[in-house]
Amino acid sequence: MPVPVRFSNGSQDTVLVFNHTFSGQTFTADLPFQVENVEFDPELWLVSKDNTVSVVTTSEEPESNTLALKIMPNPVKNGQINAVLESQVDGEISLWLQSADGKTLMSRTYPLAAGKNTLSLNGGSLPAGVYTLHAQTGEGATTKKVVIY
Repeated sequence: MPVPVRFSNGSQDTVLVFNHTFSGQTFTADLPFQVENVEFDPELWLVSKDNTVSVVTTSEEPESNTLALKIMPNPVKNGQINAVLESQVDGEISLWLQSADGKTLMSRTYPLAAGKNTLSLNGGSLPAGVYTLHAQTGEGATTKKVVIY
């Protein structure tokens, strides 16, 4: 289970997400500042007492690696999703974001230039969770998981 942990001091902070798989597991991380505070699950998006969970199924297609799309950073803070794509030719790209239950929450088409392209989607109103970003160009298609916290 991914567990977000915020490390901070008086002037700096960062959130790292650790993949917790068993009881008693330990993690290490090098940070560029002296840590004064540690906060587990700072945005309170893990299941806690008296909450309920529903089973959700999706009809997601298998991931295709025909496009070299990167989400940076991932997990995403404050909903600002940055997609970086290296394109061989000029063209267009369609991006759409889906929730875990398959609902399309936003979609947008961008012009693409040959070379490196950085595209932004503003999902600032979306709650913390795991989403799927779909991308389609004339060169191919791909999907990427996006974690918003």
